[in-house]
Amino acid sequence: MSNNIYVSFSAENSDKDAWVSELMNFFKITLGKISPIPININSALNPGIDLESQIDKTKIIILIFNGFVSDSFARDLRILELRHHELVLGGKEIFVVNKSERFSSIIPIYLRKYSQYNFFEINIRTNEAIDYSPFFKGEKENKFWSKLTDLAYDTKMFFEPAEGNNDEDKKLVVYLAEVSRDQVSNREILKREFLLSGYKVLPAKPLPTSIKEYHDTAMEIIINADVSIHIMGEVYGESPSGTDYSYPELQNKLVTELLGKTEILKKNFYRFVWLPPSLEPYDEKQVQYLKRLKKELSESKSGEIIQCSIEEFKELFVQKINQIAGSDLQSIISKKEKNIVVITDNAEQLIFSKIEDQLRAAHKNFDVIDLSKTGDLFPLAMFRQKLKMANGAILLNLIHDSLWIQGMLGLTVKYFRNGNKSSIVVVTSLQNKAAIDFNALKVDFLALDDSQLIKNIDKFLIQLS
Repeated sequence: MSNNIYVSFSAENSDKDAWVSELMNFFKITLGKISPIPININSALNPGIDLESQIDKTKIIILIFNGFVSDSFARDLRILELRHHELVLGGKEIFVVNKSERFSSIIPIYLRKYSQYNFFEINIRTNEAIDYSPFFKGEKENKFWSKLTDLAYDTKMFFEPAEGNNDEDKKLVVYLAEVSRDQVSNREILKREFLLSGYKVLPAKPLPTSIKEYHDTAMEIIINADVSIHIMGEVYGESPSGTDYSYPELQNKLVTELLGKTEILKKNFYRFVWLPPSLEPYDEKQVQYLKRLKKELSESKSGEIIQCSIEEFKELFVQKINQIAGSDLQSIISKKEKNIVVITDNAEQLIFSKIEDQLRAAHKNFDVIDLSKTGDLFPLAMFRQKLKMANGAILLNLIHDSLWIQGMLGLTVKYFRNGNKSSIVVVTSLQNKAAIDFNALKVDFLALDDSQLIKNIDKFLIQLS
């Protein structure tokens, strides 16, 4: 089975839908940047392409509910329902993308156990639906790009095991517990940042809904984790059929049960319970649950409750893992945290390949942001996320003028995680250098035409270490 994706759209005339166009363009671009293997995307928008002709050679099927169901999409749904068992046995996956809350009711029940990508959120107090869109400035636009990043990274990760990823056993494995509706956004933020940091995040897809299957599946997943994170919300949350316990409490109870069997969980397994800073539970069941949880963890040596901002929690998470004496997690996380971002305006030039080889030879973890095709349209949310988790940045300006380098340098300095500008190096021409005061910025400059460039980058890498 080749690395193929098939994408189908529910609405008629989706080829004229600007939202669909933005989604597909940047999904292709993002996937091309982050995936080390080529992935083919076949869309129902293309003439002569349909599910029946693609299903046997497709590994992931993405169903996009962007309007009410057209005849062609209804045919796709019938095919999937008829061949559903066969697809599961064949190791294929379905991702469900929902443009708006008003389309939720038309998603068939059998599809709801697959990963859902809702490009909207519901205010649990007002029940108001807020749609994400690339055509609005501010939070709605940022959340659109963030959700698209989630879809691209989950797609990439699904293909990786089949390619024999040898680094899988070196990753920090985080069990990021399922949450109540009001904390979905915070869970997605943490998941996104952990994936970009190189961690493995479980569960990879929604857990079963019946209590017996839920218990067994969650237990099996938690056993494979190094740490668990449980996010508490304002409401108690929904419950699987067969119990009154909510999904969040069931997962906490499972961790407690497993911690009582020390031979089952990994050595130095640790549980984090995070409360957002302005949390004000108005659900009495949640109030009582938090009291029970605080009492349980008040004297625990294998877990704690933390109430702070999400940014503070991410920093505390890293610090706490490093403090666990004698833990193998310390070496894992230290490797993953020393990450370098390479930003370039042309990844096809020879000098870029040389620097890439140099980073591999130095055993550095690195991400590449190639702006040669996206220009200034590269999703800002992803740009920010990568830089916030970097320990070093190389800005490689090969074809553009000084205005481009000034703009990219401004963003890099603004979003760089540790604020240490000396960990940023800019490689550009002497002509571009003349327009920028690198001394004032306290950013290192290397001349593109310097014969000692490669040696100087080696010095920069040693300095980072």
